Parts: sequence; C-alpha cells; structure tokens
Amino acid sequence: MLIEKWGYEKTFAIFGVAAIIGAILICFIWKAGPKTHTVE
Repeated sequence: MLIEKWGYEKTFAIFGVAAIIGAILICFIWKAGPKTHTVE
C-alpha cells in the first residue's frame, strides 16, 4: 500500500494533485472536442 510507505499526507497530496490535473485535462479535451459540447 502506498499509504503505508509514504504516510497519509503525502498520499492524499499526490492523489489531490492528480485529480486537479485530471480535471484540467478533461476541461481542455472538452473544449477542444466537437462543437456539439458548447452550450449556447
């Protein structure tokens, strides 16, 4: 388990950063995708 190796704080920090990066990537993909995504 990563938590046992790194401790709770480091593990949650890494997962939090990964979640933020993932959300930003999804936003970019969403905007770069087909125009059907845009809500007028």
